[in-house]
Amino acid sequence: MVEKIQRLLGKIPGYDAYSTKESMRDDDRRLREQIADRLNQSVADLTSVSSALASKRQLGAISVVEDLVRDTRMLSDRVRTASYGYSGLFSDRSIDEYALAQLKAFDVAFDTQVEALAAGIAEIGASGEMAESRIRDVSTQLDTLDRLFSARGNVITTATPTTDPNVLSLLDSPVTLSEREQNLLRLRVGGAIAILGDNFQIGAHIIVKDRNGDVSLSLLRLDEGPSWLAVVKQEGVQCWKVTESTSGPPLGSPATEGRATVSGPQGTKSDVPATYDVQATGSGVSSTVIIHLVVGSDIQVYSGSSVPLIDIEVFGEGNSA
Repeated sequence: MVEKIQRLLGKIPGYDAYSTKESMRDDDRRLREQIADRLNQSVADLTSVSSALASKRQLGAISVVEDLVRDTRMLSDRVRTASYGYSGLFSDRSIDEYALAQLKAFDVAFDTQVEALAAGIAEIGASGEMAESRIRDVSTQLDTLDRLFSARGNVITTATPTTDPNVLSLLDSPVTLSEREQNLLRLRVGGAIAILGDNFQIGAHIIVKDRNGDVSLSLLRLDEGPSWLAVVKQEGVQCWKVTESTSGPPLGSPATEGRATVSGPQGTKSDVPATYDVQATGSGVSSTVIIHLVVGSDIQVYSGSSVPLIDIEVFGEGNSA
């Protein structure tokens, strides 16, 4: 489980991987503020749903939605104002590595569940009539978030991992890609992005798809180079800003196989056999990567450093080819 969670860390926007004790509290606060902001947006969305119900005179449903507004606001306040100080995992005691890995799993699960909550609220707002099953789903999602946050806080304060089977089942739930991650995987030539406030247009792309036809690796040239944005899907999405290297360690084994589409000023080649591997070192913003890519008979090596997802904004996805 620990190795699996390490691969999931890149899913959390701006997540610093709890790399040092001094930064752990700052990372925790930053993450909680982001989650609280998203929950506040859910409060606003639910309030809009309530207003729409009032205009339709569905008075019996308004009180149910208002309960959701209250519960969501309370959870947002809990997330934002929780203070762990120097207790447990944030203290000077030795760190339980399994508890630390589990804390990271909580943050991945929490992020995923907040995305699901927003989607559930959107479904309520889109329904022409009151959908009781959808409201129950949102209520269940809020209960899940509340349970996750309570268990997460207990891991922090006690510095020991949870053994609650109901909580553990949530931590092992399938990863759902966020809208930001999906947008990154859809980027193609002509797309426009910003990285840390710097604007780029995608001048060329190398897209590798797996046997199911899903994108597993994207290499996106920023303007005319030499930098590329590498987007890797591994139970979540991780990004690195890389440049082409002349040498590197040998291709790892086993490597990932797929079919590539290469597009740039010279035209587009599709359905080309491709093999690649991703060798990452470190975690969070301090991680570095070496990517070997074999497309047809061409061998390329790229290396660079991590870019947190929160620092990337997609303005246009570009061509669909």
